[in-house]
Amino acid sequence: QVVNLQLPKGDIDQNSYSSYKERANILEDCNSYFMYCLWNSPGAQDVRDYLSSRGYSSEDIKTMELGFIPSQEKLYTYLRNQKHKEELIDEIKLNKAIGEENKLSIPYRSSGSITGFIFRTIEPSQTNKYMNSTGLERSKTLFNMKPAKGDKDIVIVEGFLDALIADARGVDNVVALGGVNLSTEQIRHAISKGAKKFTLCLDRDKAGAENTLKAIDLIVAEGISRVYVAILPEIPGTKTDPDSLIKELGVEALKEAIREALPYYEYKLLTTLNKYGEIEQERGLQPKDIDSLLDEVVTTAS
Repeated sequence: QVVNLQLPKGDIDQNSYSSYKERANILEDCNSYFMYCLWNSPGAQDVRDYLSSRGYSSEDIKTMELGFIPSQEKLYTYLRNQKHKEELIDEIKLNKAIGEENKLSIPYRSSGSITGFIFRTIEPSQTNKYMNSTGLERSKTLFNMKPAKGDKDIVIVEGFLDALIADARGVDNVVALGGVNLSTEQIRHAISKGAKKFTLCLDRDKAGAENTLKAIDLIVAEGISRVYVAILPEIPGTKTDPDSLIKELGVEALKEAIREALPYYEYKLLTTLNKYGEIEQERGLQPKDIDSLLDEVVTTAS
């Protein structure tokens, strides 16, 4: 279970196993092609420049398995040259924008296996920043989830690139949500991979704070009491996330924030006090406000 080995149930169905293996192989071949094209396709210079602007070295980019899709037609031609079955190639259906606007490829790995791809645009004006390959289910497994190692502390960040660059720079057990909010299925999958603790390290903004509180409740509901919140230091002039923190202050700043993470109940109390502190500064606390404050403190304490 920890290494994601699917044992046969009942009689071994050789045809089903062969089909599963072929699908896994074609996704790995897609990834190899994208990675090759990033360094060898003339049209990939803009993508390489974009990754460089984020502070990624060539070694980082290769470790993160980032790639470039020149066009869907060229991808399918490559797969046919690799002698993959036509019906398997037909299953890889991609949105029209993939290969036109969304050209940066990110393999969606969970437990070591590629389950699909995320394609990112590098143009800030594009509304659809990320697009999935068809059939990719991001809500069931955490992005970059591997069997937990060390102290089994799973560090959850928001963005795919946040997780990959932190992993490439030596931070253990870093995963990404794969969506806006954490799901119960993702938590249970992480526990099945050996997770004993969870450290939430979401972006330093209003949405990140709200999603942190939601994630705390979900994890605690699954019987995990060792839940922590890493508070990222503020970087003037930019929204702080793990990626920008590594770029501006180095990976040690991220590791320090993770080491100094608050227990979830202290974070919830701090959030409550900050909320009512802002009300007090704005208009003064009224009797109803004080009652609400006490109710929230008692609920958190219990």
